[in-house]
Amino acid sequence: MSCRLERWLLSLLLILTGCAPLKTHIDYERGLIAFQRGLYGEAEVHLQSALQQRPTDEKSLSLQGWVFFKTGLMEEAEKYFESANRINPENIGALEGLAWIYYAKGLNEASENKFRKMINYAEKHFGNPYWSEYPFADRQHIHSVHSIASYGLGLIAKRMERLEQARKYLEAAINQPNQFIDPEEMRSHLAETLFGLKEYRLALPHYQKLLYGKEAGLSLLNRYAWCLYQTGKAEEAKTVFLRAKSLLSSDVERYRGSSTVQNMTEKLIAKRMAETYYGLALIHAKEGNVHEGMKELSFALSLSPFFHAPDELLKVFGTIPQSLEK
Repeated sequence: MSCRLERWLLSLLLILTGCAPLKTHIDYERGLIAFQRGLYGEAEVHLQSALQQRPTDEKSLSLQGWVFFKTGLMEEAEKYFESANRINPENIGALEGLAWIYYAKGLNEASENKFRKMINYAEKHFGNPYWSEYPFADRQHIHSVHSIASYGLGLIAKRMERLEQARKYLEAAINQPNQFIDPEEMRSHLAETLFGLKEYRLALPHYQKLLYGKEAGLSLLNRYAWCLYQTGKAEEAKTVFLRAKSLLSSDVERYRGSSTVQNMTEKLIAKRMAETYYGLALIHAKEGNVHEGMKELSFALSLSPFFHAPDELLKVFGTIPQSLEK
């Protein structure tokens, strides 16, 4: 069909229906396609055209909110999401948008409220006696809504250090189809939560999947190695700790002996670096190479006196010499 004929048919349809709603719908659909392609400027042109025709079109308001969200204009995004939410409190796009904005602002209760509404929406459909007859695409979308909301609730619980609750929600999130969030992003938070709960055996396969086929960072390698260590795989743990050690550049030297003057960011960096040396110290000591173990322990302490498993140090080394304690 030629562009001229297409424009003529559109004009005819508008005349026959007398219809701003039709034009609004067409502009919205074009905006949606542009948004899905990451063409946010083009999407905004179509959505603003739709809203000129019909300022209360909730779908266009919600999608315009997401355009602003994706381009980092959070205040503008929030206004559009709130407008769509006032018109239709069940608009899922607006609910999700507000939930993430409230989360980013640290408004845990408000964010949780929106995520729970998304959960209720999805579970209402799951309980529908005709659920199995829904089109596949609709079922995928509803599962995604439930997964996103579970993920959001898991992040809120993790932030508030309610780790058992975080684990429940994050497991629910990752065990469902999700068309919009990378499962590795969710897996990373679940692995951290299990690590925090000292569920090392359960965390181990998640770290394995996160590491598979990619160049890993220091933090991920240290966590994986520690899970191996705690599950009786000291030789494998040693290999991973040595791999982590190889990532540490000469910058590590500037953190030695500076713990009393470090700012918070520097303390966290030094602590993460030190974990590699603490792990190697423990493994060397268990292998009977106490001298090498004490050498690694001394270096670890010079970087940071903080380690997530101090009891393990005392168990393996017994009494730490006073010079190292200092």
